[in-house]
Amino acid sequence: MVATAGGQGGKELSDLAGVTVPVRLNGPFTAPQYKVDFGGIAASAVKATIEKRTGGGNAGQILKGLLGR
Repeated sequence: MVATAGGQGGKELSDLAGVTVPVRLNGPFTAPQYKVDFGGIAASAVKATIEKRTGGGNAGQILKGLLGR
């Protein structure tokens, strides 16, 4: 990640504000281990897209209807 997307083909750093990156922590306090939850990132992105397209509507219900759960 860089401060600007000039020449990088990506978004500006300010466009990433508010993006949640779920991290799973485990192990003892003296030697914690962490792992980025990429599935959680994908789920959050899908939910945000649905909410944006439905005007902040009921994303949870829409996802349940799409996934049949």
